[in-house]
Amino acid sequence: MCNRLFLNIILYSFIIFSGCSVFFDRETYEPGKQIKLLPPNSGIYHGVTPGIDDKSIEESEKIINEYISLSKSKPVWICFSNHWFEGIKFPSEKVKLIWNLGFVPYIRIMPWSKFSEGVIDEKYSLYKIINGEFDYYIALWAYEARNTGIPLIVDFCPEMNGNWFPWSGILNGGANPDFYGNKQYPDGPERYIDAYQHFINIFRKYDVNNITWVFHTNYNSFPDEEWNSMLYYYPGDEYIDWIGISVYGAQKPTDKWIEFKDVMDSAYNEMIAIGKNKSYAILEFGVIETKNPYQKAGWVRSAFQDIISNRYPLIKAVSYWHSKWENRDGSISDMCINSSFYSLRAYSQGITDTIFKSQPVLMIFD
Repeated sequence: MCNRLFLNIILYSFIIFSGCSVFFDRETYEPGKQIKLLPPNSGIYHGVTPGIDDKSIEESEKIINEYISLSKSKPVWICFSNHWFEGIKFPSEKVKLIWNLGFVPYIRIMPWSKFSEGVIDEKYSLYKIINGEFDYYIALWAYEARNTGIPLIVDFCPEMNGNWFPWSGILNGGANPDFYGNKQYPDGPERYIDAYQHFINIFRKYDVNNITWVFHTNYNSFPDEEWNSMLYYYPGDEYIDWIGISVYGAQKPTDKWIEFKDVMDSAYNEMIAIGKNKSYAILEFGVIETKNPYQKAGWVRSAFQDIISNRYPLIKAVSYWHSKWENRDGSISDMCINSSFYSLRAYSQGITDTIFKSQPVLMIFD
């Protein structure tokens, strides 16, 4: 069944872009040819992470449709996480659901065996990934991805410059250059780079080319030291298509309140210093609801004003984190766009601005 969102606009013409290229057509696409998500010709893409990681296909469809109804908009991509809790498995059903609903599947690769913060995951360590211990299963994942014929966005081990995920630089050698690889380069970032390059190289080996690769950092680093800056983790222009960051306000009730631009300004400058001729994105953003019924709405409204005003001219996509969860202390963090009437109104008014595009530019390259 043709994808209603894309195929209406991509069956018409050829363009010249870095050689001979053609708009993606699912009916004639031959697995193995290279597909990439290009930035919009004008404006900014809109994506969302709607909290469907652990949801059934039926629940996921309901959540996605509810988001569209609430926001009064249609995203380019739907993001979810591919946790390796029960093994390395390609999420084919969820990928096909998202595509058939009319959106590009965006997959965050999360190599851990359980939810854990601040500790190495012994089962899926970067060291084991680099050494090829999971090559067979990664190759199967890649093979299934290739055979879907669906354009995918893949994000490997996000927010590595933080201190919470097991693939974080601080947990994998940190600033010390003495125990791995180049003795002039900090071990933590170097292990991350080698793991990501190794992962992509497996896909290249088997001609899996229907993937747009994303490099995804946090807006600030923990610890905030030079060796742990975004640039040190970058796998290289020959591996990465899009570069992006997570930009959050308060994520828990005890967090200090900080406005979007106060978080984004310095992060933006650091991010655009990475890579050459790349597309840049705000891959995650959001803030929790508070007891003040206007506080979150004001944050969301200001964030959209800053984005729409061209304060960050190289940003070509934004993606909101639309979910709610319980913290260890029993408190609730509600980042959903409909956490209150005022927050929903601020979000829907922002995301329906004409600058935000819902039609992707998907290209096949010879």
